[in-house]
Amino acid sequence: MRVLFVISTPSGIEPLGAMLLAAICLREGHEVSCAISRRGGLLEKARAFDPDVVAYSASSADMDHLREADRPLR
Repeated sequence: MRVLFVISTPSGIEPLGAMLLAAICLREGHEVSCAISRRGGLLEKARAFDPDVVAYSASSADMDHLREADRPLR
């Protein structure tokens, strides 16, 4: 399975939960890629990687931003 982790890090704190899940996915033989939502190019990265699953990591304060970032991916 191909898993794209979309990470929002407005505070600059490392997303340990997403990194742990990505490591587990890799260990289990899945392909993993990560994208930082606020750097732009999310749609292009998703098209190039062609994920089966898109997983999001964000704080609750950043949910509005991720909802908007997710719209083109649907």
